[in-house]
Order: sequence, then C-alpha cells, then structure tokens
Amino acid sequence: VLSFALTSDKPLIELSDIAEDVQSDLEEVAGVNRVEISGSIQEQVQIQISPTALAHYQVDLNELIAALQKLDPSLPLGSVEGQFQNYSLRFSGSSTLDDLDRLLIRYQNGVPIFLRDVADIQLAVPEQNSISRVGLAGQEPQKAITFNVYKKTGADVVRMVDAINAYLDSEQDGLLEGVNHSIVFNAAQDVRDQLSS
Repeated sequence: VLSFALTSDKPLIELSDIAEDVQSDLEEVAGVNRVEISGSIQEQVQIQISPTALAHYQVDLNELIAALQKLDPSLPLGSVEGQFQNYSLRFSGSSTLDDLDRLLIRYQNGVPIFLRDVADIQLAVPEQNSISRVGLAGQEPQKAITFNVYKKTGADVVRMVDAINAYLDSEQDGLLEGVNHSIVFNAAQDVRDQLSS
C-alpha cells in the first residue's frame, strides 16, 4: 500500500534504531496490518570462546551453551565450527554485557568459573543481509532503510496513508530530526486519481 525510505547522514546503526521506533509506531496506525523494513542493521552480542581457556578450566562447550540458555532460554545461538579454532556465538537476547560477563558456568573445587574466564564478550555489528539504496529525481543513490506498509483487509487505504504521512511529517522535529523520508510507492494516490476521474 505504501513504500517509503529513510535516508540520513547519521550512522546506519543509529538510523536502524530510529527505523525500529518508526516501525513500532506505524504498526499502531489504524488499518495497518504489518510493516516490513529492509536495509537496517542491529548490534549483536558476540561471544568469542577460547578453546584454550575451555581446556584449562575443563569446561565443555555444551556446558557453556547450557549456561547461556539458562540466562535467556530464547537465545538464538550461532553455529560452532572447527575443533582448533576460536568459537564465535552471536545472539540478540535481552541480557546485558555485564550479565554475560558475570554469567556463572559452574564451580570447580569451590572456585566459580564465569563466562568471562573462557570468552571475550563484545557488541558487534553483523554483516548486513539486505542493503537498501534510494535515489529519487536523478539524485545519487544513497544508503536507506525502506519500509513496506501493508493494510488490513477492508481498511481505508487513503485514511491509513494520510495518517502515516501525518505521522512522518509530525516527527521531523522529533524522532526523525536529521532524517529524510521519501515516498517510493503510494497506493492511496492511485485511489485518489481514480476517484477524481
């Protein structure tokens, strides 16, 4: 029903955070079924596990993963490859870096073994799995985050799109300060054109 793009000189990670807020707000607009975004990136926690430290503390990799999943049962963990390489696990759970740093794996001879003892924990930006670029009116294409807004069955397209445009305009001095929005496709305009013919 509506496609638009956000562009800015802001770093893509910051624009991605703004896009998430916009997505949440738009999903509350009357008539909106869902809002899909592409071109955004999110920081993830990266846990670089040291095989040497695992061996030193006699910690099994499965034991470490079980401790992580106790902290956050919905934890989507990445794959582990190579017996003699550093293992890398990524997830985007709700735990903080401090929570992970202090995560107790187990006690050994009365001494606690924490995740920090066997791994380096840091925030990292993963490789983008989608890239969005927009160039309108002969402008040079630039990185963007694109939105596709879908309506609920029976929803008034014109009212819904008008509400979204009003929201985008109202946020220019707030959430969208320093961010440009460009309409790429607007089905409401087609409806208006048909009604005026």
